[in-house]
Amino acid sequence: MHVADDYGRYDARPSVLRVALYPLKIEKVSESDVVKWMTECVNAGLVRQYTVDEKNYLLIERFGQRMRTKKSRYPDPHGVMEESAADGGEVQQHAATGSNKLQNVGREVEGKRSRREEKVADKPPMLKGKSLEDREQEFYVELASYVQTYGKEMIRKFYDYWREPNKSRSKMRWEQERTWELKLRLIKWEERDASFNRGKSERPVDGLTINEKIKAASKAN
Repeated sequence: MHVADDYGRYDARPSVLRVALYPLKIEKVSESDVVKWMTECVNAGLVRQYTVDEKNYLLIERFGQRMRTKKSRYPDPHGVMEESAADGGEVQQHAATGSNKLQNVGREVEGKRSRREEKVADKPPMLKGKSLEDREQEFYVELASYVQTYGKEMIRKFYDYWREPNKSRSKMRWEQERTWELKLRLIKWEERDASFNRGKSERPVDGLTINEKIKAASKAN
């Protein structure tokens, strides 16, 4: 699951998972679908669910990804696993307060390597405090609102291209641009997308040409 952090943890709220994992299929995937699939993953031993301070989180079992960060942004799931028959086998875990064993292990493993990576990270001030996964999710959500205008195929191509991270995985491609205005970028992308423009009339249904859309977007800013 690509939205999990380097410790294999993530927010387990169905509403959050639905948007993060299926941004372009929101109208087809319900929260009850997410709950059902999560339960299947838990019962198969692929994922744990646990609760800390009355908030639900998940942990991917045997995640196996090399940790780049010194500290997870999600609480430590250390505690005793309990299975409730009333919940249909869904796993609940109670966190032990004051315990950060997994985080401490991560810090010990990374040591000087993590400190060096932290120094060379090229995140601008506006990106500090947000992980790459969080920013990818925000980019998902922002683009999902344009699906009705441009169609899923074009938005998917646009997202796949601009979400690509740099070598240090500190920035997506669009974050490396000197200037960025999403509306103007989408209009330009539409103009270059041969498959999108094939069969289109010179003046589209909304009555605006590509140049008129660009002027309108510029005035709005």
